[in-house]
Amino acid sequence: MPSEVWLWLGKPCPVRGLAGWEGNLAWLSRQEAGRARRFRFVDDRWSYTTAHAALRVLVGGLIDCPPRALTFATTG
Repeated sequence: MPSEVWLWLGKPCPVRGLAGWEGNLAWLSRQEAGRARRFRFVDDRWSYTTAHAALRVLVGGLIDCPPRALTFATTG
């Protein structure tokens, strides 16, 4: 059983004039990108893609794995 717990907190905020949510798609799986495209509002797309890209970069760095090579499963 692990003896450590790591916690990251962040509140990403879109910066006007910089790359939009589409810039995050390069980090995501095909399924994640498809879901992002179905959001009605651009701000929701941005939040979703930024959070998922950040998770991939953090976890990939911890286990020395390319972020796009990670596979996540959901339940429910």
